[in-house]
Amino acid sequence: MKFRKALNGSNHGLKFQTLAIVTPFVVAVLLTTTSWSGSMPGSGRAEAANPGTRLILLGFDGMDFDLVSRYLDEGKLPNLARLRDRGIYSPLYSTMPPESPVAWSAFVTGTNPGKTGIFDFLRRNPDTYFPELNMTDIMEPATFVFDTIPTKPAVMRNARRGESFWSYASKENVATYGIMMPMNMPPDEAPGSWVTSGLGVPDARRTMGTYIYFVDDIDAAKERTGSDYDTEMGGRVIEVEKNGNEIVSFIPGPLDPLHPGSLDELRAPVFMTVNQSAKTVDFTIHNKTPFRFIIFFVGLIVALIVALILWPLFGRMKKSASRGFTVSLVIFIIALGILYGIARPTSSMETFTISEGKWSGWIPIKYLITDWVGMEGFFKLYLIETEPSFQLYVTPVNIDPRGTMVALSFPGDYMRKLLNKYGYFKTYGWDSETWAMNENVIDEETFMEDLLDNLDTKSNMVLDQMKQNEWRLFAAIYQATDHVSHMFWRTLDPDHPMYSEEIAEKYGDAILTVYQRADTLVGKVMDEVMDDDDELIVMSDHGFNSFRYSVNLNRWLTDNGYMTEKPNLLANLMGGELRGVPELFKRQQQFFEWVDWSKTKAYALGLGQIYINLEGREAKGIVSQNERDALIDEIIEGLKELRDPATGLPVLVGAYRGDAIYHGDNMEYAPDIV
Repeated sequence: MKFRKALNGSNHGLKFQTLAIVTPFVVAVLLTTTSWSGSMPGSGRAEAANPGTRLILLGFDGMDFDLVSRYLDEGKLPNLARLRDRGIYSPLYSTMPPESPVAWSAFVTGTNPGKTGIFDFLRRNPDTYFPELNMTDIMEPATFVFDTIPTKPAVMRNARRGESFWSYASKENVATYGIMMPMNMPPDEAPGSWVTSGLGVPDARRTMGTYIYFVDDIDAAKERTGSDYDTEMGGRVIEVEKNGNEIVSFIPGPLDPLHPGSLDELRAPVFMTVNQSAKTVDFTIHNKTPFRFIIFFVGLIVALIVALILWPLFGRMKKSASRGFTVSLVIFIIALGILYGIARPTSSMETFTISEGKWSGWIPIKYLITDWVGMEGFFKLYLIETEPSFQLYVTPVNIDPRGTMVALSFPGDYMRKLLNKYGYFKTYGWDSETWAMNENVIDEETFMEDLLDNLDTKSNMVLDQMKQNEWRLFAAIYQATDHVSHMFWRTLDPDHPMYSEEIAEKYGDAILTVYQRADTLVGKVMDEVMDDDDELIVMSDHGFNSFRYSVNLNRWLTDNGYMTEKPNLLANLMGGELRGVPELFKRQQQFFEWVDWSKTKAYALGLGQIYINLEGREAKGIVSQNERDALIDEIIEGLKELRDPATGLPVLVGAYRGDAIYHGDNMEYAPDIV
């Protein structure tokens, strides 16, 4: 059994407590326009709300109850302390497992994973054994006439089942606003609500955040990231060649919808000029704009109406209906030419100068699918260095709903209006650069600068929306508290294998800094937004804990005879050992590439999910339904005996049957063992 050092230094897998701070009488989401009631724990009575009561809910992903308690005792979170003193402060239990998509889905719907259908970030496809992102399903691809003119956008479905609380509220005519609502892609249609999507929104490549890492020296990339291939946590290394100081490359976009099933991708050309003495780069992007059909169509209708009006007018002037028609037709044709000139596909070059060690501003990007349709997005750059090697970081490309057929809110124009009013802000759900920091592409300072800027931008937007609109229920969910904990919890744990006194001294207050930004937001909501009758809930979806080592469950399954690998014939011929089952996400290899499914009884995928290779369910299943229960119990008992070789302590808190802890109509992707 091999144990592997954790990369990001934190985990919420063993921390089931979540945070809840509530003003006195909030016990339920407001669902009627007249009154609502409930009883607080220990109060022994129900409290009726004023008909004008408004409810505000602020969710902070991964905000840990124990850590908040410590900071409260130290006087470092004064606004949360005010809220605690006037209301209820209590830990809550999270879901099993306590992962963000699982827990937020339960929160959004009020149901268990067996009804939401969300059991992990990933789900396995039983036909291929391949992992799929368990957030959004594409039911039907976009269609085009003659591979040119779009006739129908892609049909997407939210992987999360169940009705959201804002959908219930809208049915009761409760005006509802929601910012960054998790597991809401595509957004629920709830008339009377204004809700944007959060966790679950992909980037332009339809991933959870694929960044780009430009380098002109692959050895430098290997030294920095530990690999010369695409990085294992969602990045893409692109080696570029300098011609003098000039570089020509591209920003990869989504897979080409004209060729579903292929790996052809859309690309936007970029040109870079490196100035080593000034330590800057002039970054030029070549954007192409598709045919502006709406402009042309509206103009066409106007031109046609004008021509029809002018026809009889010129006919009377020329005393000839035919001559009037001819003159009107000429004018109409000229108008068509002008309209085409305005609406035709165009291209433009925009140049941005980036300094070493600095973030750029937002840069717009346009991918041309056909001359009639395209996709728009935006991203930032961070110039790591110009010498001795060229290294440039590109954030994942955010979807811009103003230039694409993808809706990121309901109503569809709500997110567009927010972008028009407040300028660019991150639209993809995993809105921090954790993957890049995890792979050592960017450092701690660069990560924190971006995270805090994003947090402040969205907090200011939320506050302004609260003040500018009429509502009875307002909810906003933030990811920053989770992401900073993933990256910096190691600074709070001297026993962590990646603990560094130098890093801890410099960044040991990183989590506190983000918690204090959350505390400031709570204070502004209490002081600037809330009326006397308003109620406020501050909550999290799970807690946090130290993540010192990871365990490869497929290795354990192999060692114990539940998974079998294909023989390594070359090694046998050379007298060597059989290869070990490769770890998931290992570079240059497909998932389970070396597994012999004809002899495999169980396999693991995701964060602690084990599946039986069941006959009739999995494509190459060998375990009969009669054997299933006994095999599950046998594996669970074996896992309970798994020990940390360094301490002798049990590795697992527990292992559970999926059908014992989940129930509902959406058990299709439920694991057999959690």
